[in-house]
Amino acid sequence: MVYRPDIQGLRGIAVLAVMIFHLAVGLPGGFVGVDIFFVISGFLMTGIISEEFIRRGTLSFGEFYSRRIRRIFPALLAMILTTTGLGYFLLLPGDYKEFAQSGLYAALSLGNVFFFFSTGYFDIPAETKGLLHTWSLGVEEQFYLIWPPIMIGLLSVAKGRRASMAWLLLCLVGAGFFVSVYGVLAHPKAAFYLLHARLWELAAGGVLVFAPRLRRQWPNELLPAVGLGLILCSSFPLSGHSPAGMRCPPSSELPSSSIPDVRYLPSPAPYPFNHCRSWARSPIHSTCGIGLSSSFGASTVAVRRRRSRTQSSWQALQCSSLSCHGDGSSSLLENRSRSRQPYLSV
Repeated sequence: MVYRPDIQGLRGIAVLAVMIFHLAVGLPGGFVGVDIFFVISGFLMTGIISEEFIRRGTLSFGEFYSRRIRRIFPALLAMILTTTGLGYFLLLPGDYKEFAQSGLYAALSLGNVFFFFSTGYFDIPAETKGLLHTWSLGVEEQFYLIWPPIMIGLLSVAKGRRASMAWLLLCLVGAGFFVSVYGVLAHPKAAFYLLHARLWELAAGGVLVFAPRLRRQWPNELLPAVGLGLILCSSFPLSGHSPAGMRCPPSSELPSSSIPDVRYLPSPAPYPFNHCRSWARSPIHSTCGIGLSSSFGASTVAVRRRRSRTQSSWQALQCSSLSCHGDGSSSLLENRSRSRQPYLSV
């Protein structure tokens, strides 16, 4: 297991894109950072599962799920308990009841399902829901539940052959992409919140684990630049009025714990000198990947609140929840728990 600072740098780029999008300062398609996160998560989980299954011939579900729980739930529960206590003093009884319900669903890994059913025409605006940012965590946790048995089935069928695994995952990506496109056109809210329309993005990350390893230097130099260019290009022409943006609620921030830590990953094939990878793996961008992912939600809400002439209790509570789920949880809960076991963060 090796540290991948280049992916940590990519994580920082994705966070920055979403942050700029919510600040509304010139990146109308910045919400694609959420999709980048899902691809990264699929890559990490597929690599971890396949490496263990191929090495041992089996997968310990208990060990896998316990790592996920220790990675996510300390910060999540601390955030829910803190903001629920604050909500008692900040919210009206009806609003507090809904907030408490959303916290319960978030703790049960069903935050996305709760917001799918609780956001509607006669409901309060989505961006005022204090725990809305837990929707993506719900998608991630549901993915963690179903992906190990799916991967074991595919690995058993492919008998460990990388090419066969790549083709099987590509078929899954294709089917999932069709479901997602249909969902965006027919049921956009379900396509945004629910796992079935997001699964292809997570599976796309898994394809990269089994992609052919290039031996020549120039493709390894070119492809990272092409990928970065595609991210930048998709961040500008897309907007909330495009089919991709229509399914994006105003506040779709990702909590820091929803993204698997990239400090321990399956060891990649040797790469030649690669300027783009060196740029992404620099200490500056790796640090940005950690720091921005922890703090961008709170700063976004704070700036948007400052722009508004009215100050609501919902916004104050949302800012508190994002702050609590940010730097404090990362330093006080996650880092301490990780220090006890070397592979806790994967």
